[in-house]
Amino acid sequence: MFVDSDDYVCKDFCQAAYESVWMNHTEIAIFDINVGTRVPYTRLTFNKLNCGCITKEEALSTTINASFSVNKIYKSTLFKNIRYPLNILYEDIFTTYKLINTANSISYIKKPLYYYVQRDNSTVHHFTAQSMTSYFEANQELFEFFKLNYPKLASKMIDSVLQGSFYFLAYVDNTDNSLLIDQAEDNLKSLPLQKTMEVKWIIMTRLYRCFPKLTLRLFKKKVLHKNY
Repeated sequence: MFVDSDDYVCKDFCQAAYESVWMNHTEIAIFDINVGTRVPYTRLTFNKLNCGCITKEEALSTTINASFSVNKIYKSTLFKNIRYPLNILYEDIFTTYKLINTANSISYIKKPLYYYVQRDNSTVHHFTAQSMTSYFEANQELFEFFKLNYPKLASKMIDSVLQGSFYFLAYVDNTDNSLLIDQAEDNLKSLPLQKTMEVKWIIMTRLYRCFPKLTLRLFKKKVLHKNY
């Protein structure tokens, strides 16, 4: 189990998580998480499922928009050949899906046991070339894994991949990471647009496909001004 230094947990955090893996004979238990600042709101991991065993695909679906490591308890043997990468941002995205995919069985607790405190100065709210490179690389790795093994999840992830591609190209200089830049540009040019996407991202992507340099220049101006 993991707890970030500025977050906090429920009183039965360890007990409830351990009881789930013990009673259901699972190697990972996933639980709901409270996200917020002064007044946390509950983030339900699975809105339509009850407590108990879940499929691997259902568990992997939680990594699409938020690969939390803190809302899970893991069997220690899962880390035999898997480690969090050192000195890399967004290490959860690089690692969580691998642990879930390795597990033989997974259970779910329909209860928020963890309080994730969002702060304005946190890494996820302050974009830099380094952070956007790590995020894009991790997200792309997850997307490629889904395309190969879980096509339905890959389809649900397209929105996230397109947004990540825009932000990556906005923050990273064209002289750096040429392979990643080529991949981001290819994402924006070729990935199918989903009906579930926000209208602004559909418009942005369509504009990029007609006027790539102009669209990226306008997007970059907007996000850099907002961030600084």
